Amino acid sequence: MYFLKNNKGTALFLILIGVALFAALSYAVTQSSRQGGTISKEDLAMKASVMLQYTAFVQSRVQKMMLVNGTTENTLSFGDPGWGHTRYKYAVAQPDVNKLFSKAGGDVDFDTLSDFGNVTFSGVNRIIGIGCDDDDGSCAELLMTIGDMDLEICTAINRLVLGTASVASDNIALPYDAHPTRYFKGTFTSDNDAGFIMNHASHIGKINGCVEDEYPDDYVYYHVLIER
Repeated sequence: MYFLKNNKGTALFLILIGVALFAALSYAVTQSSRQGGTISKEDLAMKASVMLQYTAFVQSRVQKMMLVNGTTENTLSFGDPGWGHTRYKYAVAQPDVNKLFSKAGGDVDFDTLSDFGNVTFSGVNRIIGIGCDDDDGSCAELLMTIGDMDLEICTAINRLVLGTASVASDNIALPYDAHPTRYFKGTFTSDNDAGFIMNHASHIGKINGCVEDEYPDDYVYYHVLIER
């Protein structure tokens, strides 16, 4: 991989990506404000593209940690004081090289998450057609999810990644206060409960997309960070 050959070049490349992402996001938000809350199709497509690029960037940093740092899927840590809670905290603290938001680890800026909304990381969902489909934790994917999405943004995302303007209802179990064990801290769990299996025809075999959650009018964008 290129980042193994030229760390300085990689650092500059990532900085340029970050600048481009924030510039695009700022432009879209500014345009939305100027139009009194009405967002054009072009701006929706731009915001969707920024979100897709950002989650792909996070995935690339996870891959870098695993290839270069020796981080495993069971030692990858999303913990950071910025969350305001300790639900991603391991029983035994992980070294900085295993932390996504550490300079020595993934070197992802935690503060960037607030630009995208309700971001969570979990290892409880199985997406049919990705990796194995056995009824246990060995087949659960590592997901990055962004909840509380606007339907218009979800529609724009699905146009780009699924080729459809529809947002289907599917089963996606998200971490939240009532289910703190869903916050990822090294353990994958899943069973044959329908609530943990994403199997709508439009999502089978898809590493990302936007879905309507089990709660009405709650739209969620998901991106598979590790296929299992």
